[in-house]
Amino acid sequence: MCFCCKGDLGNGDHHGLGAVPGKEADFLRSLGLAVKHAKALDCSRIHLMARRVPMGLDQAAAAAEEMHAIFLKNLTYAANVLLKEGILGLVEPINTRITDPRYFLNVPHQGNDIFLWQIMDGNLTQNIKTYSTVQKIGHIQIAQVPDRNEPDSQGEVNLQYLFSLLEEMGYQVYIGCEYRPLVSNAEDGLGWLGEYWNSHK
Repeated sequence: MCFCCKGDLGNGDHHGLGAVPGKEADFLRSLGLAVKHAKALDCSRIHLMARRVPMGLDQAAAAAEEMHAIFLKNLTYAANVLLKEGILGLVEPINTRITDPRYFLNVPHQGNDIFLWQIMDGNLTQNIKTYSTVQKIGHIQIAQVPDRNEPDSQGEVNLQYLFSLLEEMGYQVYIGCEYRPLVSNAEDGLGWLGEYWNSHK
């Protein structure tokens, strides 16, 4: 998966341009660059990042409405571009309780991040069945809750059960592992995956 429009990394801004008023031209340029990189890497998915809502409650409330309109406009343009290129555009909400209190997309039903869903809403089985029709899922991310570690680490979520649920629903695309490993060796950190595969032979 490639990222589009991550913002000005030099200024510590890596939250995107998709919902930023006045930055539409920058978004389009960044989209073009992301498509170029995705094609060179044979990557079939691009993450279209939104942006943080500005500081201040009054300002945030006013800005959110304008950001929503800009984001929809940019997503519509991006969808047409990506359709022609055979690339799938993705959006991702970010939880406001642990990760980022000001990210524009923050409602669990706007995406398929199991970590975010559990933190913000819970009720994982019904949410997955209700909002994750296989035809609409472009990508799913996982991490154990609350510490964002390996799926088999101590935590709130039975990810083995959720994997089985997704299989029953016909999900056959990659699942992203966005977690902080507890071990330094990558092979040891993926031991849970080997166990899962062995249990499904």
